[in-house]
Amino acid sequence: MNLLLDTGILGQLCHPGKSTNQPVSEWVEAILKSDSKDRIYLPEVCDYELRRKLLHLISKGQSTQRSISRLNELCELLDYLPVETATFRMAAEFWSKSRSQGSPTASIDSLDGDVILAAQTAMVGVTVVTTNRKHLSQFVPARNRSEIIWGYAFVCIRGPVDNIAFEWSDHFLVQDSFGRTWHCRQEALWHSREEMLNKAELVAQLMSDVADIEPMYRKLISAGHRANEPTSIRIPIFVYSIPVSRCQQLEDLAATLAEDLNDIGDAANIPNEPPPTR
Repeated sequence: MNLLLDTGILGQLCHPGKSTNQPVSEWVEAILKSDSKDRIYLPEVCDYELRRKLLHLISKGQSTQRSISRLNELCELLDYLPVETATFRMAAEFWSKSRSQGSPTASIDSLDGDVILAAQTAMVGVTVVTTNRKHLSQFVPARNRSEIIWGYAFVCIRGPVDNIAFEWSDHFLVQDSFGRTWHCRQEALWHSREEMLNKAELVAQLMSDVADIEPMYRKLISAGHRANEPTSIRIPIFVYSIPVSRCQQLEDLAATLAEDLNDIGDAANIPNEPPPTR
């Protein structure tokens, strides 16, 4: 999930010593250290807004040059996003549209940094992390830091279908702590709590998987195949506050699969006996 930081978030990163700002610094650092390909953008308009404020505070003796140094470091560390002509033209459209709808983001004689920030966000098609969701969300995806999550759903199957070659592009094996092998795939990835609330498509796909497996199992039974235990399908769902490594995902998945089936619940538990003839 690619993100763009607004002026308020950048201000917190420039003063990491404050206890209220430490979680933000740790959150950004964790994303940068993860093995994900997620990018964090620093927009030029926010660099301008924050830099002028910091310089003013320094001139009044209310801040130090270190805050500017941190901002310069962030400009090098993150993906710096300069303002271009196309950005200003899109911002002008946003400005006009917001006023036509009766929801302006600044006074009429203001340059209006919010519409410029929204335009920069739209130009790269990302989500802006902001403390000012109300203004920005009318133009682009805007979320508070606490609303941004990485959620993963895995479909895991074991039993007599272990040796069936499913046509899953992201099919992989996981062995739990009891040495049992599960065929798994990552079924879905969410980037926010709002997305996780709309799981209708995921549920429909999972039910399709269950429907596909049962006839395969019955064919094996009719061919004389017997298994020591019934087929189990389980759907572990993990939620992380930052993107985690694939290694961490697999470790968590193996640990979850080793737990008691009753604690997690099966999506399906097909009996081990052949179906009755009719």
